[in-house]
Amino acid sequence: MSKQEKKIEILVVAHKPVEVAKNSLLKSIQVGASLASKKLDTDYFDNTGDNISDLNRSYCELTAIYWAWKNLDADYYGLFHYRRYLSFAIDQDEDPRAGRAYADLQTAEAKINLDEAYMRKLIQQNDLIVPRLDDTTNTTNDKSIYAQYEREHYIKDLDLCLSYMEEKYPEIAKFNDTLNDSKGYFCNMFIMNKELFNEYCTFMFDTLAYFDENTDISQYNVQQHRVDGFIAERLTNIFIHYVNSQADRKVK
Repeated sequence: MSKQEKKIEILVVAHKPVEVAKNSLLKSIQVGASLASKKLDTDYFDNTGDNISDLNRSYCELTAIYWAWKNLDADYYGLFHYRRYLSFAIDQDEDPRAGRAYADLQTAEAKINLDEAYMRKLIQQNDLIVPRLDDTTNTTNDKSIYAQYEREHYIKDLDLCLSYMEEKYPEIAKFNDTLNDSKGYFCNMFIMNKELFNEYCTFMFDTLAYFDENTDISQYNVQQHRVDGFIAERLTNIFIHYVNSQADRKVK
């Protein structure tokens, strides 16, 4: 890596054996490793160093984000899922629906342009790279992100976090009303520079810790027990809108 090149760590989250695209920017990480019966063949494990691996059943991919925050030193941090990647295709369309699905990794790689040199150039030109906007009216027929959460989960949980943000993070909370829009950024996916990543993680894990301390989820079923991850998906959307409002930030 030359002096001009930045250190980029994009974690590809996995909880079962998975093939990861051959690209030195992409590093696989086993999440919930402290709860798993088998160790996967991944680059990283979320139960080493300073970690919250044992919270994976409620925090989902956030245990990987926390691990990166506490244990990796990089100039840019990113998160993909084992079956969800951001597309770097130059000629991709602007279809507002959910991203394309491909039968296998090789087909996907050919379509989404994971050329390492191009990815590096694009990443280093921006402060934040995010998924294209998805629309709840197309995917789940909900009129807003907030309405979607209210239908699928316990809205009191999200409301508790939004109220806390208004008190503790008022500049970010100015964008809480973006949840009343149907278009948003989902899946907790991003690539962001170190400064933003630190701000994001500080805000996110403090807010979720407040939620954990003030909510009993012991009676939630398996799906609803993933509540911290579900809340984080909406808070990530708010954070992206917050960053996008700053004139000195470059967002792709």
